[in-house]
Formats: sequence, structure tokens, C-alpha cells
Amino acid sequence: MNKLINYALTTCIILSSCNKDELTDNNVQESTKYYIQTYVDATEMDIHQNSDSQNKKPSLYITLNGLQYDYRGSGGLNNYKQKHNVEEYIFEKMGALPSAYISSDDSTNIISVNQKEIDLEVSDNLNKFLSIASQNNDTTWNGKLAIPFANKAINDSIFSIEIITEKDYDMQHKAGDDLSDIVKFYGSSPYNYIQNGYKPTKDRLYSQEMEESGISYYSYELIECYCNEIQNVETKYFDTHFDLLFTTKPTNNGKYPLTINIKLSKVTISKQTEMEF
Repeated sequence: MNKLINYALTTCIILSSCNKDELTDNNVQESTKYYIQTYVDATEMDIHQNSDSQNKKPSLYITLNGLQYDYRGSGGLNNYKQKHNVEEYIFEKMGALPSAYISSDDSTNIISVNQKEIDLEVSDNLNKFLSIASQNNDTTWNGKLAIPFANKAINDSIFSIEIITEKDYDMQHKAGDDLSDIVKFYGSSPYNYIQNGYKPTKDRLYSQEMEESGISYYSYELIECYCNEIQNVETKYFDTHFDLLFTTKPTNNGKYPLTINIKLSKVTISKQTEMEF
């Protein structure tokens, strides 16, 4: 029964999102005056270990998530879902949002949603975006997007990153110690590019260490430093994803439980993970 419901929901969602106007060439190359199209108030993180293939240093790929504000205000829809634990909407007809569903392990619950609340959320979302963009002086880009909402940034900056090992790592780092002096931060930010009139302020090319470690290329200007040297002024409106590269491996191979603490100005986000060497 649940499979049938989910299939029907998926069909409704697909049909409701396939507006023919959105498939035109003009909208594929949509013009916008905002270089950053989505700001995120980060509250949680996802962590994945990059593959540790031969001759490559191990690293963690981190993505920060939270409430989103975008140049169309449509992030308000996602924020409404997040605030009310809604997994997806059911569209009764084009443009209508009469109900939603909350999926759990053993059942699918259909609930009613308040259209006025959603409209207000969308309006507030757009106003929040416009306020942040104005503070960031990002209102005169007038470029074209191949992929709408592709440029995201965290509405904050990083004050510190801790990588706490829960067991002895090497002679210098015992259980409970911070590994931030041997872990490099690789991220990016469009902030200086925007403040410089949408002109590059430094090279975006890989460093040799990035190439050797298989770390992804970043679309914004590169930020590269050891985690214990990170500065909030260098990480304003940083990208939602970044890498943590372990420049030194532990004395013994195996699995190492870690706690990652990302301190922003508004919140400290923590998560436990496991690194295998």
C-alpha cells in the first residue's frame, strides 16, 4: 500500500514540476543580478570519507545544510517542509498545495497544510534573501545561469574547526586531542570576487596537494589552510561544501572515531564520524 501511495505521490510531484515554460532555452540560460542565488543558515552537516586510493591522502567531504533563502523565494517551500517535518507535497492540480505527506518507517501519513502559511513563508524567504544580498553587495551581477540556484553560500563564516580523535592517533596526538594542526581545510568563497566588482582576486586553480589527493575543484575562489589557522574574515559566505585533508596518517591503520566541531558566529555544528586509514 505504501509503495502505491509513494508511486502516486512521485507521479504528482513530477507532473506538477514539469511546467513547459521552464523548459525553454531562455529559462535554461536564466539571467539574474545575484551571483549567489541561495544562502543557507547552516544547522547540520553531512560527512563522507573520500576514497583513500593508492598514493592519495585521506580526506572528509563535508556539506552544511539548513534553512535556505533564494532569489525566487522558493526556498520558503523547503523551509516550511523542514519546520513541519514534511517530506513531500501532493499536488492536486497545477500550482495548488492542498496537502502533504510525512513518511515514517512503518507508515505514510497524509496531512493538510496551510496555504496562507506557505505563501507567507515564501514571501519572508524572498525578503530574507534580498536583505542578505544587499548586505553582501551582490545585486549587480546580471549574469546568466546554466543551472538555476547552482551558486550557494553559507550565510555566515567559520571561526574554528576542531577534529577531535577519540583514540590515540600518533605520538603527538592522544585520545581527546584536536587534529586541526595536521588537517587542512579546502573550501571556497565568492565574497572577495563579489566585493571586487565580480572580478577574480586570486587564482582558482588546484594546488598540487589537491590534485594529488583527488579533492574536487571549487567554483569559487579557493581557501586553503590548516584548520587551526582558519580565519572568519577569509570564510565569509563560504561554499556549502568543503574538504578536510589529513596530511599525516595515524601510527596504526584502522578505524578512528572522530568528532567534528564547526564553529560559526551563530552556531557550533558538531557531528561524530569515523575515519578509516
